[in-house]
Amino acid sequence: MIRVGDRAELEGCRVTVRFSGSLSGKEGHWVGVEWDDVLKGKHEGKLEGQQYFSCSRPGPCGSFIKLESFQKRAVHGCSLEEALRDRYSSGVRDQDVAQGQSSRQILTAGDKLLAVQLLEHHRVQDRQADLQHLERASLSGANIATVEGVGSIAPNLEELDLSSNLLSSFKSVHQLLAELQHLRLVNLSSNQLAACTSDTAHQQLQGLILNSARATWANVLISCSAFSSLRELHLCANGIATLESDMSRMLPESLEMLALEANDLTSWSDVASLSHLPNLTQLLLSSNAISVIPLDAGTGGFKTLRMLTLGSNKLQAWQSIIALDGFTSLKELRVSGNPVILAGGSGSRYEVIARVGRLQKLNGSAISAAERQDAEIRYLRRAMGDVQRSNAETQDHHSSTRIQELQERYGDLGAAASVASGNTSLGSNMLDLVLHCIASSAGRALEPQHKKVPVSMTVGKLKQLIDRLFKLSPGDQALLVKAKTDPLPLPLDGDDNLELQRFDIQGGSSIFIDDRNSEQPL
Repeated sequence: MIRVGDRAELEGCRVTVRFSGSLSGKEGHWVGVEWDDVLKGKHEGKLEGQQYFSCSRPGPCGSFIKLESFQKRAVHGCSLEEALRDRYSSGVRDQDVAQGQSSRQILTAGDKLLAVQLLEHHRVQDRQADLQHLERASLSGANIATVEGVGSIAPNLEELDLSSNLLSSFKSVHQLLAELQHLRLVNLSSNQLAACTSDTAHQQLQGLILNSARATWANVLISCSAFSSLRELHLCANGIATLESDMSRMLPESLEMLALEANDLTSWSDVASLSHLPNLTQLLLSSNAISVIPLDAGTGGFKTLRMLTLGSNKLQAWQSIIALDGFTSLKELRVSGNPVILAGGSGSRYEVIARVGRLQKLNGSAISAAERQDAEIRYLRRAMGDVQRSNAETQDHHSSTRIQELQERYGDLGAAASVASGNTSLGSNMLDLVLHCIASSAGRALEPQHKKVPVSMTVGKLKQLIDRLFKLSPGDQALLVKAKTDPLPLPLDGDDNLELQRFDIQGGSSIFIDDRNSEQPL
């Protein structure tokens, strides 16, 4: 029997049944389907001016197929019980384990490896009944459409991968949990599940992965209201554009990790609806379209948040980075791929470290005590220079509170203050620099060049000077600066129109010139 909402596989592609019945002017019984692959569709459920069904997405995703043809060509799926027996008890699928593979891992949306258990070939005959002891199973892409009866054959399942199957409703999830009292983690990615509530609380479930499932925020939260002990929720790549605050209140207080990467969020106000969660420690928001984080974003909420990923969003200004210093528990941050970071080049790492005082890891790399101190001192020198020069263009790059904290920690950076005011020991407006060309393209060792340049010289002008001295074009140059007291050189990149004094370059500093293609990403 064909039912609206059923999922099936047709010609190697997944479809959802949206209509079953007769068409005006056409003989016989017809099935209307919405294709997962939009290129397979022909229309939006309308035929000769009459609308028979609607698709869940815009565009021509639908088509009509005669019932007889649909029944012959469509794969309607099997039960979870059949898939488990086929995978873990029959000799048909034992080729994998016969070759020595007794376990495998799948990658979740949070970049975590999820181990799944396979039965070894030589044990299968002994363990026909050992499905009763199976704790982890991977049945991705097995065309499973129903789950009833699984509790009678595999009651001890704790982790279950059902991604890329033919499940069509959260009713299946509630059925699973009703039968599997030990089920802690289930992966339902790439299943399209209609909303369904449950009157029974399922306290055993701790992790739900529902990536690439066209899931809406409202449908997920309505359907998950019974999962009162949920700790991890993955909703990546679902096209979610807004997080309705009223719906967000339905999230369980037990939630510790929420993954919303690769969605369509644009406003921090949506993210703010999550700030009430008392145990939230990890929030994954990379690959969205958030452009601004307000300065008060960390005020009064997100008190337990330790990890925040914001990579590849649209953050434009340093004010958004400054706002993150208000998250009092934040230890780990990802912000690579944002316009403000890309504009600052590799030196942006030090800018972020200095502005967000409690970070211990940035973009996956640990921050050492020496790196933090170096970043903070350099930032403080430059920030104080901007303040003393009353530079309107850069005033919003800094936080007065953060500057005060760093001043209390490092005291009066006298040398920096004199450079910033133009009173260097070598002249009121001049810097003595040592230029070292270490570029392999130079082809030979070149003697260092001592040059006295104005503090108002721009980076672009400095590159032109280097071109004349070492015959290395500005576009091929990667510059690093090292003061006498610095342990390591730091990148001198970003906007070529910035003046050298903007980077707090001190008299006697060395400038190292390397090939741009030899730069190592941070």
